[in-house]
Amino acid sequence: MSDHTISKNKIRKLPISLSNQIAAGEVVERPASILKELIENSIDSGANQIRIDIQQAGLEKISVTDNGCGIPANELHLAVSPHATSKIYSQEQLGHINTLGFRGEALASIASVSKFEITSKVAEDDTAWRLDYSNKNKSSYDEQDVNNLKLTPMAHPIGTTVTANKIFYNTPARKKYLRTERTEYLHVERVIKQLILSDFNSAFVFIHNEREVYRFQQALDQSAQARRILKICGKSFYDNSVTLNFKASGMTLTGWLATSHYSRASADTQYFYINGRIIRDRVIFHAIRLAFQDKIPEGRYVAYVLYLTIGTEFIDVNVHPTKHEVRFDDMRLVHDFLTHVITQALNSNSFNDDNNIKEQRDDVDLVSEIKPNYYTASKTKENESSKETSNKLPQVFFGTVLTIFKQRYALTEHQSDIKLIDIKQAQSYLTALNLMEQLTNKLIQSKPLMIPVSITLEQKQIDVIDNKICFLNELGIELTVTGLNSLLLRTIPVALTGIDYITLFKNIAIFLLDSATTEIKISNLIPVLCHADLIDNHNINFDYALALVTNLNKLDKTLLLSHDINWWQLLSIDDFERLLNDKR
Repeated sequence: MSDHTISKNKIRKLPISLSNQIAAGEVVERPASILKELIENSIDSGANQIRIDIQQAGLEKISVTDNGCGIPANELHLAVSPHATSKIYSQEQLGHINTLGFRGEALASIASVSKFEITSKVAEDDTAWRLDYSNKNKSSYDEQDVNNLKLTPMAHPIGTTVTANKIFYNTPARKKYLRTERTEYLHVERVIKQLILSDFNSAFVFIHNEREVYRFQQALDQSAQARRILKICGKSFYDNSVTLNFKASGMTLTGWLATSHYSRASADTQYFYINGRIIRDRVIFHAIRLAFQDKIPEGRYVAYVLYLTIGTEFIDVNVHPTKHEVRFDDMRLVHDFLTHVITQALNSNSFNDDNNIKEQRDDVDLVSEIKPNYYTASKTKENESSKETSNKLPQVFFGTVLTIFKQRYALTEHQSDIKLIDIKQAQSYLTALNLMEQLTNKLIQSKPLMIPVSITLEQKQIDVIDNKICFLNELGIELTVTGLNSLLLRTIPVALTGIDYITLFKNIAIFLLDSATTEIKISNLIPVLCHADLIDNHNINFDYALALVTNLNKLDKTLLLSHDINWWQLLSIDDFERLLNDKR
């Protein structure tokens, strides 16, 4: 049984300074928490231009400027008072919250743990006014002290600028729990990405240490929104995602969903919004994961940017200090709705994994008005979409990667077929195809090495390479012979990145010496450059195999069925059953 200190002190009301700092313990965890509250205030104010300026990952300075409606001068003191807000007025409104903030404690909490100031102007006033909360020079102060702070007239456009400097300067117990500047910056960047994706109606500028990191214009149409998704989530996600637009039972699900071909090693590309609010909810995560059951490998993560719109009367957002969780009136209905919609998107003909998603992006828009019993969705639209796309989309051959082993082999599954792939041989084949196509088009893609590689060979090997250096140049290889036994490699084809360069040039020299009496073409060197043994086993992991198979699936099926291809083997279900029956 643990010992507890028994308090015999009198009960008393806490001073406002201390109560605000206690509240800040829930609201202000780190600089990213402050940034989230301030940007959400800007969005709630009706702003469509938001500028974020921080220094040292927000540890030294956080400043957010917007062009929202502004705060009248006579309300600035109230704005930094606890439990003061313009967003709700009654208990009834608490059940219909349609703003990101509503508790009225964020500014007071932030002001209590930083050097804080707020400048704002409304359309009706000729000048802006600043409240410098950092002038509080007492460790303990009450509401009267706050009200006595003077307002200063300033030049400022319509809108508000809130600045919080020296985070936790007066609460060293909190400050010691902050991480390194790099770690805090990653948290800040994550929050900014979440909020940029939450509000396509606003333009954002993000500046860190006086360097512009992001600049986004308003994204008012689908193409602009797609560009924003591309910039934030990356090309791989965008190229392997489909768009959703699905309505049922008073709910609408829209956004971008990666297919089962694309998964990630972490949950860093999972953005789910309910009525514009970023949510981390176990029920939501389970519903989405359930739809992908058996479609992605264990330990991999689904990727998505999804927006659920639901009546405010059907959810309660006032259940978590940071408002990251919600409570649904009918949790099962929402769970099943999400699982059904995503499962239908993955399984329907128009979203089938056999399709090239990038080509169909402009053709497919899944909009379904279905009755409350949405388990009986109509197949009409699926069939029509299937007819339109089946003739123009290539068929997937290898399907999805199940696993890899020995850093050499991959098992893939497509329909009832299991295929075994020699990863290094397959990569060699793919690289050779790529390089041959570039050579044919005279568009070899090469890149300079950051640090040139010195290679030592026998003198006769150096001599034969030097004699054919023009061949190598046409293949994107640039080198300099630096001695009787050495050369310096400066540039290589992009397709050969990460291979063993020393072994490569030994192989080139051996090939050229063996071919000394015959005439060779530049293309004869490609199998040498792309030999499977040059690939380092240490570079092979699940992501490597996933990228390889994704590229192999883009090849013409007739190529993969050629008799010259000996790096994959079909293992049918019948083969497995036969093997097991032989043991019985």
